[in-house]
Amino acid sequence: SLSDSINSTGYEFNAFIAPDESYIVFSGYQREDGFGSGDLYISYKFSDGVWTKAKNFGEEINSDKMDYCPYIDTKTNTLYFTSKRSVVNNSGKGFNILKDFLIEMKQYENGLSRIYKTTLK
Repeated sequence: SLSDSINSTGYEFNAFIAPDESYIVFSGYQREDGFGSGDLYISYKFSDGVWTKAKNFGEEINSDKMDYCPYIDTKTNTLYFTSKRSVVNNSGKGFNILKDFLIEMKQYENGLSRIYKTTLK
């Protein structure tokens, strides 16, 4: 099991572990240092197997909404994650016909949760 350097009184879920097990990126909910309903965190493993205290990715990545399901493409150093920060962009007009609504809902940017990516430093 992981120590309290990662686990909290909130919830930790959707973990991505580096292929060499040197770090873990995970979603945290109801943590004291959170920006919103859920944030992304990272912790590094020392050579003795002890994990560093989980660090919030900060407001450059996290929003005031649920941010979760992290995945890192280790070849390109790209972080992919899901967020509920956005809504469907239909200019507030609504949908005139069911066909337009269904087209919007079948897109990955369906207004429920969208996929984001960013290159890590």
